[in-house]
Amino acid sequence: MKLNLISIITLFVLNAFVAFGQTPHHHNHQHDENGVCLTDEFEAILSAEDPDYIKQRQKVEAYIADYIANHEAQIRKNADGTESTIHRIPVVFHIFHAETRDNISRYQVMDAIRVLNEDFRRTNEDRVNTRAIFQSRAADMEVEFHLARVDPNGNCTDGIVRIETPAAASAQNSIKGLSCWDNKRYLNVHVVRTINSNNPLGTVLGYAFFPQFNQGCINDGIVIRHDRVGTINTSGSAGRTLTHEAGHYFSLHHPFRDGCNGGDFVNDTPPADNPNFGCNLNTNSCPQHPEPDMIENYMDYANDVCTNIFTVGQRARAKGVLNNSNLRGDVSNPNNLQQVGVVGGNVCPPVSDFFLRNNIICSGESVRFVDASVGTNPDGYEWSFPGGTPATSTERYPEVTYAEEGVYPVTLKVTNNAGSDTKVMWRAVWVKYDDPSPFQSWLIEDFELIDVPNGNWTVQNLGSPEVEIGVTSDAAFSGNKSVKFGFNAVKEHGIYRLVTPNIDLTRATSAQLNFAYAFAPNSASFADRMQLRVSTDCGKTWITRRNYGGMTLQTGPVQNNTEFVPANPSEWRQETFDLGIYTAGNNTIMLMWEFETRGGNNFYFDDVNMSVVLGTDRFGSNALFEVYPNPTQGELEIEFQTLQASTFVLTSATGQILWSKEVPAAQSVARMRLELFEQLPAGIYFLQHKNGDHTSVKKVIKQ
Repeated sequence: MKLNLISIITLFVLNAFVAFGQTPHHHNHQHDENGVCLTDEFEAILSAEDPDYIKQRQKVEAYIADYIANHEAQIRKNADGTESTIHRIPVVFHIFHAETRDNISRYQVMDAIRVLNEDFRRTNEDRVNTRAIFQSRAADMEVEFHLARVDPNGNCTDGIVRIETPAAASAQNSIKGLSCWDNKRYLNVHVVRTINSNNPLGTVLGYAFFPQFNQGCINDGIVIRHDRVGTINTSGSAGRTLTHEAGHYFSLHHPFRDGCNGGDFVNDTPPADNPNFGCNLNTNSCPQHPEPDMIENYMDYANDVCTNIFTVGQRARAKGVLNNSNLRGDVSNPNNLQQVGVVGGNVCPPVSDFFLRNNIICSGESVRFVDASVGTNPDGYEWSFPGGTPATSTERYPEVTYAEEGVYPVTLKVTNNAGSDTKVMWRAVWVKYDDPSPFQSWLIEDFELIDVPNGNWTVQNLGSPEVEIGVTSDAAFSGNKSVKFGFNAVKEHGIYRLVTPNIDLTRATSAQLNFAYAFAPNSASFADRMQLRVSTDCGKTWITRRNYGGMTLQTGPVQNNTEFVPANPSEWRQETFDLGIYTAGNNTIMLMWEFETRGGNNFYFDDVNMSVVLGTDRFGSNALFEVYPNPTQGELEIEFQTLQASTFVLTSATGQILWSKEVPAAQSVARMRLELFEQLPAGIYFLQHKNGDHTSVKKVIKQ
């Protein structure tokens, strides 16, 4: 039902007041993965416990209706209703964690801030999915969220408070008593594992409190499960639960409030008789009204991937509370923003930081950078992207396209009144060829002569920047070195990935992967895990092929918070995995080992060997040739025997062809010297012998 602004006021005055204190309107339905929100239930509880609460809420709703009526011309002055005043909201995340697995990383928090800003400024990529019937109503809410830089005592902060408490495992609203900053100056977001509720509709994902006059901290702000924060690490969603709850913070209601005869007191959102779960765009739960339910509205219960819109009418309500200093106006007041370090006059210098949700792409594709800096003014970003388009940017979340294969650095300089800071990530973006032809058909690596990351092996850090990942001589399954993930000193949740180069299986008839790993937990009740994942589309999507956790992950004894270093081969485990399924068809694959640390200990990785069969020959065995000495300091001799003409090809570790030579049939053993090898730099090379349908490969090391 689409109503004009005056009819909304009339409807509210005649009917809305009686709604407060009543049980929220819900119907029986099947609950899906999105879960439910407790905002209406808390409003009903407060109404039952405190008669004055009903009166206060009536005053707020009357004020909002009056504001909309008196500002209709201003709201409608542009075609899209844009006011052109950006309201900035300082945010503090209180991360309550019963265990390390609940202690989400700062990157996950910053990713949640990104989702909020994209949704509230309507820069979300899926905005194009808003149906045509609703496109003209879509609104930029003109609200931006920033982590606070100064705490209530005037100290510098990163806007994150971490508190370990068993109450986080099944949290009640009283948990806010452990940490809650002045709600007149900050939006408090309280993060927990689960929310204690007997709601019959399903799992409670979060809730918020509507604004009211003289509101205390305990009955304000947002409470949300950690697995609904952002889109990375512990999150199992697209991050829209926080968008939904922030809507309540600005006095937006559910569109199904009071069913078909009530609605959300917004003139351009059709009423809904039921909460909408799933993503059924054909739903019209109020057939007496001509329009379908606005499934894509953030304030309904549809799946995250289906929601993509706030409306002009919803923005009008938000503007009402943002322009009242006794509601949300005090939080976004310019003087307060200076005091909490969001804009101007900062006493705390900034700290530059950023991350990428996916730093592995194919040539010609784009990557989105996520700002994770602390204390930056909204206009204080200076990005540099060598090899990318654009080459520079001043946006907070720039998107950059890379045309050529390679490994590219990224620089971010951030500035505020107290100074500036620069972060350079030298190996920020790995751009792979989508064409499989330049890449090898094998994978043999013992990490003895290379470092990680490098031009082939990619590392992705979605956890703590303090985690050191690289080749170490502390331990090895064979030889002297392995890859070490230094998790021992990190006590917050994080996800870390190690990714191979492209592997061409287009001519393979079978493929088998072998690798070795070592891990020991800090305690017997650990929850760390590892996944082996495969991509067939250059890293766009990944399929989990094997999960490791518990005893399938643990190889060494419990460490009791001492640093784990495997002392002997018995504390390692060798794994074998059949990848033959990927040899059917023209497949080029990449492999990923994803490690999720939840307060565990160091992880070690070594001796990766993929055995691939082309025709009847297996790489690494039954070779038709030998090379020596290997390793070598320069000279390299090739010894071979073949009944027909064949070809030798020398490639770099990245697949670049350095030398090739056709040789005639040799019924007896023949030898030749590869003089070019003496001129090549130290490193790892691969020599292929192509003999008809058979191919053999040798790994050659130059010291």
